[in-house]
Amino acid sequence: MVTIEAPDPAIRSFHRPAVDSSEMLLPSVRVGGATTNRPANIRRQFASFATIGLLSTIAYLVLYSAFRAVLGRTVSNALALVITSVANTGANRRLTFGVRGRDRLGSDHAAGLVMFGLTLGLTTASITLLDIVAPSAGRLGELVVLMGSNALATAVRFVLLRSWMGRFPEPNPG
Repeated sequence: MVTIEAPDPAIRSFHRPAVDSSEMLLPSVRVGGATTNRPANIRRQFASFATIGLLSTIAYLVLYSAFRAVLGRTVSNALALVITSVANTGANRRLTFGVRGRDRLGSDHAAGLVMFGLTLGLTTASITLLDIVAPSAGRLGELVVLMGSNALATAVRFVLLRSWMGRFPEPNPG
């Protein structure tokens, strides 16, 4: 069952006040138990995504550094990415793309898993290449390379997750 609700009572009236279209939200769409209340424009989604990404990157760097003190580069990278990827996908699902409820939860996290694999491959290749090109690079060099590869992965992540999560469910005809 699909229901569409106006995002604001003022939008329902004939005499609505002037509203900046960049601040408007699209109507809520409820499909089964999930509600989608997606921002109307890409700038708001990108701002939310970037904020979550920044916090995730900080958490990733802290976790990587902590794990790196006792583990190797590759294992530290994988553990830090696993932890932050799950939290990042959940936060973006809810805050960036406005998806709530259990509908599509599995497929949304599967999309996050695909992005985890891409990010893991990119960051692992980056630190492996760093080891070949500059074997004496210190921890700061590692972190800079990892931040760069994470930034690239984040750009790809936004495009892919927006196409997977940031869409409205198709209404049932009839």
